[in-house]
Amino acid sequence: MLEYSALERALIGCGVESSRSLFDELIERYGDESRCYHNVAHLENCLALLAAHRDMAVFPERVEIALWFHDAVYDSKRNDNEEESAALAERYLTSHGAHEDAWKSIVSMVLATKSHHARGNDEALMIDIDLSILGASSLAFEDYDAAIRREFQWVPDTRYRGARAEVLQTFLLREAIFLTQAFRVRYEVQARTNLTKKIAELGVQSNGPRE
Repeated sequence: MLEYSALERALIGCGVESSRSLFDELIERYGDESRCYHNVAHLENCLALLAAHRDMAVFPERVEIALWFHDAVYDSKRNDNEEESAALAERYLTSHGAHEDAWKSIVSMVLATKSHHARGNDEALMIDIDLSILGASSLAFEDYDAAIRREFQWVPDTRYRGARAEVLQTFLLREAIFLTQAFRVRYEVQARTNLTKKIAELGVQSNGPRE
């Protein structure tokens, strides 16, 4: 369960005079009924993973805040969700007294969830947490994949299947899907199994919407 006190502690750790209104706004955003995967449950799972791997973070409070913001803006018909989420984080943090190095690293972490390329330890952890669903059990992966399809229900099936296969293939073609040793050990093999199976099911690849 998401608690304001946890977010408040993280914000204070970055020099921010926190406000309950931010917590309420983010919960409302993640609770939007159009979100089938990028929702409160996804945020909870990400924060739980951070809690389990907190010792891997150099600045855990920054990673925590970045996770709160990383899908704050999500619309499957847009391709700038990460940029808009990062901009939202920057506006809030800079207007509420965040240390400059803190807000800049948080914004960078949010943006890294789009490129999936890390410029440092905490960005690598952030990306791995966000991608951990790829290495979940086959049942959990199927639930996730079905939820993504519902978020893109406006896309015709033929186009969606090709686009989805293309997105998943980009991960499978990496030398390593996960950037940290701990996540590679835990998730890499299962992720490759899940992706290979799903790509085979989807068949034809083409350009289209990204996750």
